[in-house]
Amino acid sequence: MADSLIMNMGLFWKRSDVLWGSQGRGLKLELLGVPAKGKRSDPINFCQQAGIYALYDESYRLIYVGQAIDGDQSCLGFRLNMHRYNHLAGRWQLFSWFGLKSVNQNRTLRSVSQRKLTTASMLDALEGICIEISEPSQNQRGGDFGKSCHQYLQFKDERLGLQDGDVPKQIGLMAKQMKALSKSVSDLNKGVVEQIKS
Repeated sequence: MADSLIMNMGLFWKRSDVLWGSQGRGLKLELLGVPAKGKRSDPINFCQQAGIYALYDESYRLIYVGQAIDGDQSCLGFRLNMHRYNHLAGRWQLFSWFGLKSVNQNRTLRSVSQRKLTTASMLDALEGICIEISEPSQNQRGGDFGKSCHQYLQFKDERLGLQDGDVPKQIGLMAKQMKALSKSVSDLNKGVVEQIKS
């Protein structure tokens, strides 16, 4: 039996790393995550998740809290996408979410199921959401969601391509590759020169 109201969560995911989909191109909205602990696996799409979410500006300041419920027109992905066009459109760059649906072994989301929870586990979940969303300065630890809750890290879909923050990383990687290539060419040239001399 599940010991928590919240089955999974994602903290401070980047709006820019979401594949929002495109009508006419056949791309669907995807909120992809991988487990924070344990063996790496293929990403899971949390678009249809139900639960609580929070929006933040670029300085991690909380600007909005909302709920996503079961169904295409009110699930997490739909609600977040809606905020790209409403009065919050230019105000948020990060989001956190706390989901009621657990993940199946085939990496799909289960339906929200009725479960019996103790008062203590419900209060732990409510306190945990409040702590994780607002990060109060005097709380020494994060929320306690129980053993059934798993954190997921955001997975950036390759179809998004390079973005501003990725360019310095790519330049650094290319510089390392060029240095290694230059050393290989230099070593090869030394070998050729040695052969010509002998």
